[in-house]
Amino acid sequence: MTDTESSETLISPREAGGLEDAKHDIDIEQAKIEEAKAALSATDIANLEHNRKHLIPIMIGLGFVIFLSALDSTIVTTCLPVIASDLGDLSKVAWVGTSFQLTSTATMPIVSKLSDFFGRRNMLFASIAIFLVGSALCGASVNMIMLIFFRAIQGIGAGGLMTLTFIIISEIVSLRERGKYQGILSACLAISLLLGPAAGGLFTDDLSWRWGFYINLVVGVIPIGLLTVYLRLPAPKGASAEKLKRIDYLGSAVLIIACIFFLLALAWGGHEYSWDSGVIIGCFVGGVVFTAVFIYIEGRVAIDPIMPLHLFKNSNYSFNAICGFAFGFVFYGFQFCFPEYFQVGRSTSATTSGIMGFAMVIPFILSSTISGILITKYGRYVEFSKVGACLSVVGLVLISRWNLETSFGEQVGSFVVFGLGAGCTMTPQSLVAQMNAEPKEIAVATSTQNFIRTVGGVLGIAVVNTALNTAWQARLAELITQNGLTAFSGSLFINGNFNLFAINMLPADQKAIVISAFFYGFQICMWVAAGMTAVAEFSAMFLTHVPLRTTVGVHKTEVGGKKGAELEATEPVLKDVTALD
Repeated sequence: MTDTESSETLISPREAGGLEDAKHDIDIEQAKIEEAKAALSATDIANLEHNRKHLIPIMIGLGFVIFLSALDSTIVTTCLPVIASDLGDLSKVAWVGTSFQLTSTATMPIVSKLSDFFGRRNMLFASIAIFLVGSALCGASVNMIMLIFFRAIQGIGAGGLMTLTFIIISEIVSLRERGKYQGILSACLAISLLLGPAAGGLFTDDLSWRWGFYINLVVGVIPIGLLTVYLRLPAPKGASAEKLKRIDYLGSAVLIIACIFFLLALAWGGHEYSWDSGVIIGCFVGGVVFTAVFIYIEGRVAIDPIMPLHLFKNSNYSFNAICGFAFGFVFYGFQFCFPEYFQVGRSTSATTSGIMGFAMVIPFILSSTISGILITKYGRYVEFSKVGACLSVVGLVLISRWNLETSFGEQVGSFVVFGLGAGCTMTPQSLVAQMNAEPKEIAVATSTQNFIRTVGGVLGIAVVNTALNTAWQARLAELITQNGLTAFSGSLFINGNFNLFAINMLPADQKAIVISAFFYGFQICMWVAAGMTAVAEFSAMFLTHVPLRTTVGVHKTEVGGKKGAELEATEPVLKDVTALD
């Protein structure tokens, strides 16, 4: 056999064709990079190199931004009873949280689109300013109406902070590196959710509820200082008048109206009105109608839509969005539910409940950080969503078995399993969204993913709250009848929520009945959460791997968003064909 014949037997025609295709793809990718570099000015390139050299202070600043935006929603929840007592309007106190949720959720896609026109850095500092001004005004409020209005202003800033942080990460690091840094941001989010209730309790007990808002002014100095000095991003070119013409005003307005209808239904349902009342049904119908109108506007009318519908034609993006929605439902709903297990079911203090939360948050931080590092090292990411959702299902099933006799070790072990799974699941979600979008659409792809996850979280809190209290009260009514008791049930719930003070004042035998009913409702909630996590796992199973680029996405959008650019990172895109995934 000749040498030529021997070599032909080693490489089949199919393999040779695949090799040529791979080389061709590399040539195309490198040509795109050269074209993109030519489109950048020397200042743009210098700014990107500056950001890469100062990633640590930039990440600290962005970490504090995400920490602030998430901390505020949890810290205020603990302060609400004292706020209602001080400002004297218990009937409106729920709107302190609802107004914040409404504006923060609705503004996410709007702010991200505005950042395409006016620059990420400019919109980030505008969001910080709105958030801090809103915080100061909330702290200075003298009545409930003022507080609700200023919370809505604060929510506008918080929505911008939450979405722009993840977008800016996509501006300064390559897709291959991005998992590591987004894992760190996810860890900051988890820390804020844990520390918020404890900090709120500290302020209300030892200082004043107003410090739940003023603390933002103190902490906010850190990200302002760091990001002012170290963060440099190019601003889009083009006349301001032309940019203003391209803003999707109609789509933005309709989206806000749709969010208002849905959030009103979730805020009022089971509290102000029964779920089958005409008001709640009308709100849901209104939300559906305006959502349909929004979809029509984004698909047929808007010149530059805030939520491009063609993103969902990509199956990876769509399944990732479903996974994000389902897991947002679970994660935020669970954050509401587990403190009640300890405070009602185990009669512990709010402080002890917060300490137990470390058993979930520490594994979450470790898994989100480590999974981000592994994504950066190996370039694989969909596996983390699949494994993480599976672990989360197992953790929730274990938690659903909790009762009055559950040991400390069982509680910690269940929390650890869920925390590890949650960290693995949440870290890759923004990365998958960005990987399956064009460079010029990374901002809207990221904000849409965050918006969908936040909507899932708002729905999760409402559903878990309703499921817990409805099942609890129904079971309690059965137990009261079985035991021939009627005297103590009336004051245990206020506006559909439990009255912890009244429960703790019950005689031991009656309290045991209430706690038994609570565990029934708690287990129902955990099964609902496990079911939604299974939906996240099912969606994750359909995710397919797309190789991560080692290029840095650069926001270089002209008016109209027709040009995008990427700058080669410090390492080559693909060193050789074997680097292809």
